[in-house]
Amino acid sequence: MLRNVVSEKEINSMKKEAKILIELVKHGLTDKILPEDAENLTTEEITNITKYAGEQGLLPFLQFYPVFLKKENNSKLFQKILSLIYIDQLQMAEMKELLSTFEREGIYCISLKGSKTKSLYPSSELRTMGDLDLLYKPEQTK
Repeated sequence: MLRNVVSEKEINSMKKEAKILIELVKHGLTDKILPEDAENLTTEEITNITKYAGEQGLLPFLQFYPVFLKKENNSKLFQKILSLIYIDQLQMAEMKELLSTFEREGIYCISLKGSKTKSLYPSSELRTMGDLDLLYKPEQTK
């Protein structure tokens, strides 16, 4: 007999928290106002939203909402966000240096996906990036 690992209550709760996270992201991209649904979050809901945001690469969006940065709610979140901002700045500097080196060597390319769309966000750390996608002509590297 299979046992339910996650209760229906937990599934419904996560759905609510996932919806709130979507609203937080939407407001983080526009007005940075805490949505009404998120004004009276419990500590458990804040913890679950923070965990889910981390799993989805959306932690930087929580920086706009003080309720997530309060020590009693999440003492390590602020440090995680600072770390993501630092990593973002390192990636941007490395990408600039790499593209300059390629250009000096006559390898002309364009950046794609994450590295290109970062400039469309209000803050580049909101678009986390794990790699650099480049399009170039293979014959340039022979």
